[in-house]
Amino acid sequence: MIGVVTHERDRQIVGEFFELFKTPWEFHVPGRPYEVVLSNAGAGDELQAPLVISFDAGRAGHDHDRGWPENGAAETDVIRYGDRELPLYGGSSFIADNGRPFLWNARDGRIAGTRQRLAGRSLVRIGYDPFREAAILLERGQPPRRGGMPTLEWHIDIIRDLIANEGIPVVEIPPIPAGYRYAVCLTHDIDFLRFRDHLFDRTMLGFTYRASLGSVIRLLQGRMSLRNVLKNFRALMKAPLVHLGLCPDFWVQIPLYMELEKDWKSTFFFIPFEGRPGVPCGPGDSKSRAARYDVTDIAGTIMTVVDGGFEVGLHGIDAWADKDSAAEERRRLEPRSGTAGLGVRMHWLYWDKDTFRILDEAGFAYDSTFGYNDTVGYRAGTVQAYRPPGVDSLLELPLNAQDTALFFPGRMHLTEKDASIVCERLMENSRRFGGALTLLWHDRSMAPERLWGDFYRDLLGTLEGDGAWIGPAGRAVQWFRKRRAAVFERVERVADGIEVRVKSTDGAPDNDVLPGLLLRVQYRREERESPREPSRQKNVIEMPLNINATTRVPLR
Repeated sequence: MIGVVTHERDRQIVGEFFELFKTPWEFHVPGRPYEVVLSNAGAGDELQAPLVISFDAGRAGHDHDRGWPENGAAETDVIRYGDRELPLYGGSSFIADNGRPFLWNARDGRIAGTRQRLAGRSLVRIGYDPFREAAILLERGQPPRRGGMPTLEWHIDIIRDLIANEGIPVVEIPPIPAGYRYAVCLTHDIDFLRFRDHLFDRTMLGFTYRASLGSVIRLLQGRMSLRNVLKNFRALMKAPLVHLGLCPDFWVQIPLYMELEKDWKSTFFFIPFEGRPGVPCGPGDSKSRAARYDVTDIAGTIMTVVDGGFEVGLHGIDAWADKDSAAEERRRLEPRSGTAGLGVRMHWLYWDKDTFRILDEAGFAYDSTFGYNDTVGYRAGTVQAYRPPGVDSLLELPLNAQDTALFFPGRMHLTEKDASIVCERLMENSRRFGGALTLLWHDRSMAPERLWGDFYRDLLGTLEGDGAWIGPAGRAVQWFRKRRAAVFERVERVADGIEVRVKSTDGAPDNDVLPGLLLRVQYRREERESPREPSRQKNVIEMPLNINATTRVPLR
C-alpha cells in the first residue's frame, strides 16, 4: 500500500494520478504502516516506511497562476532518465549529491534525483513534482514539439521502477483490455457530407486545384501514384454531373466506412447546425468553419449509422465556449444518436481552459478534442482516458492522430511511407503502456482528391494484426469507466505470492460485453546493479482479474 502526503489543494489531482497508475494507495494516515510513502508536502525525512519518495519542484511547483499558453504549457526543464529525456512544465530544483543519482538535468547535468539508505529504509528525493506535472498536462497539455512523448506515462514509470527496485511488488490494474495489447478508437469528423453542397466556394476551388495541378505536383514529388492522379482527373470531369444529379456523389463516404469497419464499428461526429461558423477561437478563424448540412436534414443517414451498430457523436461548433451553446447542440443531436451518453469533439479542435468544465456541466459523457491539428501524439501526455481536473463526470479521450495532420502541406506533410513510420511509433508506445490510440479519418479522406483510403485500410490491418481491440470511442470510454470503478479491497502477501481482491463501485458485472480487466504484478528479486541506468529487466505477471473474487498471484 502506498500512502500519499500532499497539500489539500492537490488532493484531486493525486486522485486522478492514481486512476492512471491504478495501484493500491490512500492519503497518508499517521501511525498506519505503509510499504511506500510519497510526499510533495515536505517532511520526507520524518516519514516512516521502507521506501519514502519525496518530491520538490521548487517555488515554481506551487505557482497556480501561470496563464494558459495557446499551444500548451511552457517547458521549464528537461530531465534525463536512462536513455529518455522528459520535459518538465511545473518547475524543478536540484539536489545535493548525497546519495546515488538516477535523474539528471539534461541541459547542465546537475542531479535531479537521488537514492540513499538511511536507518534501514530507502529515501528518494526527486527534484520535481509528478502530481504538479500531471495537473499541467491533463489541464493544459504539452506543446506540439513535445507531443510525440507520453510524458505522464513515463513519470508514472519512474515511480513504478523505484518501488520495484526496492523489492516491493507493484500491484496494479493496467490500462489494457484483457485479451488485447491496447485499444484503438476509430472516429470520423463529418465536415463535408456531400460534394454537391459546394459550388463556387472555397471548398470547391480547393478541390479543383488539388484534383488537377496539385495532383500532378504530388505525383512529381512521389506523394501520389499515377493511378490516384487519374482517379482525381476522372472525379474532376464528373464534378458537373454530380451537381446536376446525374452521377453519384463521390464525397458520400459514410457507407464505405461502414462496410470497411463493419467488424469493429466506429464513431461519426456530426455538426449540429448548418451555416454557423461559431465564435472565434484565436487568430485565423474563417467562415469556412460553417457546415453545409444540418442534422435535421440527414436524419436518415444518422439512423442508418445507428442501426448499423455504429456510434454517433456531436461535432461541436460553440459547445467549447459556453454552457448554453453546449446544451443546445447536445439537444440537437442526442435524440437522434440512439444513446444517452453522447460524446463530443469540437470542430477544428476548438478548446480553451474552461471547455472541460462546460462540457461536463452540459452533460456530455466524454470529449475527444484534446489533440493536435498540426502533428500527432499525446497532448495530455497520457495514453489513457482521464477525468480533467475540476469536472465531475466527463472523461477526456485524447485524440492521437488525424489524417490531415499527417498529410497536409503546412502540417507534417508526410509521404505514406513516412506516415507509416510515425504510426508505428505510436503503436510502440501503445504496446508499452496500453491505453487507447484514438484515430481520426475525416469523412472525405478516402474520396477524391485526398485518396488516403489505401493507407487507412493498411493501417487498420496492421492494428488488427498487432492485437488491438478496435472499436468506437464511446465503447473505449465505457471500458475506462469500468476500470475506474475497480477498487482494491485487499492486497495481502502470502507464503508463495500475493492475494488480491477487487470490487466494482458501480455494480457492473464482471461478465459484461466489454473486455475484462487484467491484474499485473511487477517485482524484482534483486536490486539493479547500476545506479545510473534504470533496469529494463522486470519480472512481470499478468492474469485476468475477477471482480468480487480473490485472485492469487504466485511470485516465481
